Amino acid sequence: MGDRTARDRLAEELRNLVAAAGLPPARIEEQGERQTPVVKLGKSKLSGWLSGEYVPEADAPFRFLIRLLEPRAQNRSGVRPRREGWWLGLRQRAADERSAAKAPKSAGSRAQPAPAPRPVPVQQPQPERSVLLDLASYFVRAVERAGVPHYLPAGTDPATLDQPRSVRPSSGTGRLEPWETVTAAYPRIVLLADAGLGKSWLLRMHARRLAEAVLTAPDSPGDPGGPLVPVLVRCGDLACRTERLLTDALAGHLFDLGVLAAGDHSEAARAAADGRLVLLLDAYDELPGPEARARLYALLATAPPALPIVVAGRRAGHPGPPATAGGPLWQELVLEPLGHAAVGELVGTWPLTSAARASVARRVHTSGLGGVPLLLALLCALAEEIPEGAADGAPDLPAAKSELYERMLRRFLVHEQRPPAAEDIEADRLLDLLGPVAFHFAHRTEDGWADVMPREEVLRALRTAGPAFTELRRDAVGVLRTLSVEAGVLQPLGDPSGGRAQPYLFLHRSFAEYLTARHLAELPEAEALAAVDAHLADGGRWDDTLAMLGRLVLVGGGRARFARLLMHLADRPGGVLHAVRMLGEVWGAGGTVLERSLEEHLVEVFRRAVADDTEAAARAVETCHALPDVLVDALAGYLAEHVAADLDEHYGEYRRLVHHPQDSVTRLLGRLAASQDPLVGMSAVRHLEHRPGPLPLRTLLSVLRTHTETGLHPSVSMTLARILCERGEPESVVAVLQSGPEPPPDAAVRAVLDALGVVEPAGHDPRS
Repeated sequence: MGDRTARDRLAEELRNLVAAAGLPPARIEEQGERQTPVVKLGKSKLSGWLSGEYVPEADAPFRFLIRLLEPRAQNRSGVRPRREGWWLGLRQRAADERSAAKAPKSAGSRAQPAPAPRPVPVQQPQPERSVLLDLASYFVRAVERAGVPHYLPAGTDPATLDQPRSVRPSSGTGRLEPWETVTAAYPRIVLLADAGLGKSWLLRMHARRLAEAVLTAPDSPGDPGGPLVPVLVRCGDLACRTERLLTDALAGHLFDLGVLAAGDHSEAARAAADGRLVLLLDAYDELPGPEARARLYALLATAPPALPIVVAGRRAGHPGPPATAGGPLWQELVLEPLGHAAVGELVGTWPLTSAARASVARRVHTSGLGGVPLLLALLCALAEEIPEGAADGAPDLPAAKSELYERMLRRFLVHEQRPPAAEDIEADRLLDLLGPVAFHFAHRTEDGWADVMPREEVLRALRTAGPAFTELRRDAVGVLRTLSVEAGVLQPLGDPSGGRAQPYLFLHRSFAEYLTARHLAELPEAEALAAVDAHLADGGRWDDTLAMLGRLVLVGGGRARFARLLMHLADRPGGVLHAVRMLGEVWGAGGTVLERSLEEHLVEVFRRAVADDTEAAARAVETCHALPDVLVDALAGYLAEHVAADLDEHYGEYRRLVHHPQDSVTRLLGRLAASQDPLVGMSAVRHLEHRPGPLPLRTLLSVLRTHTETGLHPSVSMTLARILCERGEPESVVAVLQSGPEPPPDAAVRAVLDALGVVEPAGHDPRS
């Protein structure tokens, strides 16, 4: 008597989970409709589950709901996931209660006692359990096995660098979602990212977390509903396999690594087919050519439908997702830059002096480098040289990507793992040598950059580099050893202990892009422009290279040559967006002044580019921390005309503008903050929160007035009140209220007074 039924407990647990996840029913339904096949989670079905009126069936909607909400609840509220098997067990007990209550009784007879519950069969040990535990034990050290970059502090615990990350649909029209949420919701994901945003690091940390959950979970990984076992593989390692089926190729690769024994092949393949593994494929963009991509596609076409797969690669030059081949649809998602809180957490992991920490904070604020994990790590590595008590800005940290890469390469070539006798003059010669090598592989194939560099071809590129090589007076093998073993700029791919010649990769593709730009800047002008023209339409693969080329030309060739380069680009199809990125690199590093005629020509061409492809223009502006007002105003003005008519279509474009300080962007955010969509309104308000100056304050108050008068979205009004309170500008608030074209309504005044913590006496006129 009085005991809770399993159905009541299930309903209560579901209500708590929904509240912890903070996802409204409409969003849950929307996520279900995005699945293939569609998962129907309408309002009536969900409300019936939450009230206890209905017991869910153990089918796709219930399983999807748990997989969607648990990661989000953990990320948002710290609620520990209970695993799908626990939920299915509670659901089954509720269903058994319902069946017993509906059991018919014989007429005129006493009610028969409910039959004793059927004993739960004891699951026999499965052979693949030990295999799965072996895999988890191997991939729990995924970060360490891949190699922690040597610019990170010695002894860094990788867990301290594991920051929450968010993604959004590649179409630009969807909302941000935590990484844990989308991996639970979508069985097939293509993860795209710009240079240095940490897609490979994210996959390694994801594998590490999953493996830790397997090794610490009380349930065996072989049990239904247990945690998935990660398998992290480079796309190229699978593409070179000769097996016909993906499961066989995967098992063969793991056997070659020494993770599996010869007799474990079938167990591993069966675990993949049953969906007990999750396959994480990295370096999608580094496949050596169309043949390798076709081979990978052929393997993925044989993937079991139950096997979750994530494929990660660069957004630039993305060839599109693999074919579904009758399996789940691929969801293309884009990795977002780090947020403010994550930047602070990561900087805190470096052993920096207070002077160094302050210098990093200033540079992050003024350069926009902080949101990119690679650039932030390099900044912090350089800041380690700033002693305690150093004067402001001494030594100064780089403000542009090209300068940052130059400084770090010199540090590798002179300081890192090099003999103390290495001199700066040799570093100059090695940099001059690396430029032609990077350029050789950057345009070697029609399919774009060749990231994987065969050893013999690297040696040939060194020998044919001209004076940069001959002046070193050393053989190519010795130079390669200096660049790889001693400096770590070139790194062997795979384990060289097998006796085979290993190919090489640059430490990071971004260093190869900088070195290519450096080489182009040193070429004769006509030759450099010809190389630029050859790669303008190269699927975005050369975007970062050409952006850095602008600053290098300005520094090395002067303003006149830089102006000619900009004009040259403006007159080429699609070239104006590269000119915009070049200006972003220069403005972020302190700015320059354009001649009036050149500025007007660039703006005119850019306006046409915005109208032709708003998304591409917004992506170019997004990559720039600072730009001339006239360029930002051109994009913001276009969006102001179109965004109200079709907010969903242009949601991605407006989000790409929010870090620019121009008044035109503030006014656009003000329009969006009054949106009928509370999610859009809240997003715009939060972006307004951090914008400096009087216009954002006036805009916030105008939006508050609108929400107070119309009663639109109380949650947005509460956020507005909190923001006004935290700004701590009561005099400004009062001044703006008094200077309005009309007296504000009492409700608006009271909201502002409440936000500022002013207690209004009873019967007092709030306007006074």
